[in-house]
Amino acid sequence: MKIILAIDDQQDNLTTIQAVIRSHIPNCRVLTSRSGKEGIKLAQQEQPDTILLDIIMPQMDGYETCKNLKENKLTKHIPVVMVTAIRTDSESRVKGLNNGADAFLSKPIDPIELSAQVGVMLRIKEAEDKLREDKDLLEDKIIEKTTELKESEEKYKALYDNAPLSYQSLNNNGNFLDVNPTWLATLGYEKNEVIGKCFSELLHPDWKSHFDENFAAFKERGYASDVQYKIKHKEGHFLDISFEGCAGYDINGNFKHSYCTFQDITKRKKTEEALTESQRQLKLIIDKIPGMLAYLNSDEKYLYVNKAYADTYKLSQEKFPGKKLKEIIPSDIYNNAKDKIKLVLSGKEIIYENKVAIDTAERKNWLVKYIPHFDNKGKVIAYLTIVDDITDRKRAEEDLTKALNKAQESDRLKSAFLANMSHEIRTPMNGILGFAGLLKEHNLTNEKQQEYIDIIENSGDRMLNLINDLIDISRLEADQMAVTISETNINKKLEDLYTFFKHEVEQKGIQLSYNINLTNEKATIQTDNDKLYAILTNLIKNAIKYTDKGSIEFGYTSACSATSTSACSATSTSAKSVTTHSVNEPIELKFYVKDTGIGIPKDRHKAVFDRFVQADIEDIEVREGAGLGLSISKAYVEMLGGRIWLESEQGKGSQLYFTIPYSKKSPKLKRTKLSNDTQEKTDNQKNLNILIAEDDEMANIFLTEILSDKSEKILYAKTGKETVELFKENKDIDLILMDIKMPDMNGYDATRMIRKFNTDVIIIAQTGYAISGDREKALEAGCDEYISKPIDRGELMEKINRLMSGGE
Repeated sequence: MKIILAIDDQQDNLTTIQAVIRSHIPNCRVLTSRSGKEGIKLAQQEQPDTILLDIIMPQMDGYETCKNLKENKLTKHIPVVMVTAIRTDSESRVKGLNNGADAFLSKPIDPIELSAQVGVMLRIKEAEDKLREDKDLLEDKIIEKTTELKESEEKYKALYDNAPLSYQSLNNNGNFLDVNPTWLATLGYEKNEVIGKCFSELLHPDWKSHFDENFAAFKERGYASDVQYKIKHKEGHFLDISFEGCAGYDINGNFKHSYCTFQDITKRKKTEEALTESQRQLKLIIDKIPGMLAYLNSDEKYLYVNKAYADTYKLSQEKFPGKKLKEIIPSDIYNNAKDKIKLVLSGKEIIYENKVAIDTAERKNWLVKYIPHFDNKGKVIAYLTIVDDITDRKRAEEDLTKALNKAQESDRLKSAFLANMSHEIRTPMNGILGFAGLLKEHNLTNEKQQEYIDIIENSGDRMLNLINDLIDISRLEADQMAVTISETNINKKLEDLYTFFKHEVEQKGIQLSYNINLTNEKATIQTDNDKLYAILTNLIKNAIKYTDKGSIEFGYTSACSATSTSACSATSTSAKSVTTHSVNEPIELKFYVKDTGIGIPKDRHKAVFDRFVQADIEDIEVREGAGLGLSISKAYVEMLGGRIWLESEQGKGSQLYFTIPYSKKSPKLKRTKLSNDTQEKTDNQKNLNILIAEDDEMANIFLTEILSDKSEKILYAKTGKETVELFKENKDIDLILMDIKMPDMNGYDATRMIRKFNTDVIIIAQTGYAISGDREKALEAGCDEYISKPIDRGELMEKINRLMSGGE
């Protein structure tokens, strides 16, 4: 379990940190301290994995506390994240870094940033702890094996220097002339058992031929040095011996006899074999250690390198021993290291970072450590080089910095966005509540009442538009927005938009026009009707908002396939007349909205499509709007398989373009089935029997008021189950207004249950969700129509009249 220590003199801050860490970082224990002195003591005792340290504290501030932690052996390796109350206080950050801080957090603490920062510190601490453990283990192993080697050599030297030597003398034929007592004691023989025998008779069978071949050479040469044999002990076993000696000659220069000593090197042989095996095992261990490792003597000659080191320079391990350091590593690396090697050869341990490239490979960040090894007189005889590739760690630190900057920018943008939302919500609410209060006055004229009602309705529309934008953004963020393809006439769509916006635009004194490019037959395509309407609506609204004089024009053009040599169409269009000609089949439609408004600076063209980012347009007036329309439009265009872009110059207007694919495939359209007797209901619609399925009392009162002309019998149900049961008990019900969101059972399921035993009753779905795709879901469940809240009386009456008269 990881341990986090939070040091802060404010208990509220400690409580917040504990809550964030416990909710975002599993398997983590949080310790707290109210002072620097207490925190240092707790850190020494508990050895936490990360310390969160407030800067401003009484008695001992965060800088002094951090400095004490970093100077203490027990706590210097613990990452310290300092918490500052001023986000842009660079002086505090520099001071903190100079005192050993590893990272910073700003107040108020963002939970995601805190958890990300702590997570990175934990990973770095874990990696560094593992590295230290591995290095300590390696150092211990090397020191242990080096000690063993030294002891073995010293033991052998002591045996060689201090033990009495075995002496023998052979004649010209290789027969024993004499042996000393040490020789006899060493081999267990009596002197009379040896004298006169040939030396080769005591040798191991494998060594007899060696003596026969080399004795003659010895007599000629006159000396022998470390000539080794296996000689037989009286008890039958063989000893390894090493000869040193010379030849004796008579006055004529003829060989007379040998003067040789030997020593029993059986133990030395076993020691060497054991040492060889030990070195082999040590190499296996070293080769498994991550990172590059090299062992060099004081002359900078390689003694051993591990596989990772050899692989880095693309050489085999056998190529290194005996080579000088500067013969292997690139000159720039060596030049950077040679001054540090001088220091390590003087007995200092060195650690430093270096960024280098091997050959033409990617530049890497290395953490280099030099560890000197001393002989028994304190002289440096060798040094260990440990090189760790910390490129990933450096990248992680860079990524952390980028993430921190991004989080800070995100925090700034969201703060600005929330402030804008507050303004955009409170402004229409002020209109609704303020003028609703004024309507209570008794001395109002009819004109004033109507004026106030119009203001309330406009404010409500503005509030509804904002809510719809927020819902769309939420669904886009959650990837819950679906594409619903249906048959759409784009000429009719543009005509409707022109009619809808004409009055608003003309009130501002601006000219509005639209252009179309295809015949009505070719203009009927397959696309998402709602999303196309939303895109165009958002772009036109945006143009109206930022245009105070001049004109606004919208429309589309078409692009034909590459095989066509003629234009897709020849057009002559205006706001009131359209002329089209026979055309080739297009592959894509390009829509546009042009205005002569205030324009957008070039460096902000991309920003206008970002969520929570509005273009920093120099606008003297304060324009209403949350700045979400273009972001939603961009997402919708991409969902439809197109792209969107902007051309604009500040002070000269803007042109927004987007494309969608041209598709003529006819989908299978679902049609509502009506009973044969529905026509009879239209003759006397005053007598309609209506069931309102709605759990909100205010909604029931509103629907009752607007349906009073249609029915004298209205039933009410507050749940889905109650709706089904009430309809079963009242077979004469003609119309059900089905709310989608109800307790116990939703409107979709209630509709499906009713359709199991009645397919004739008219059911109109009503919902406050108002999300693209809900209409299709309602029709699929068995509803005949769909209407979104807030319900428009005229729209509801039109749907009821059409359905009750048998229309579709």
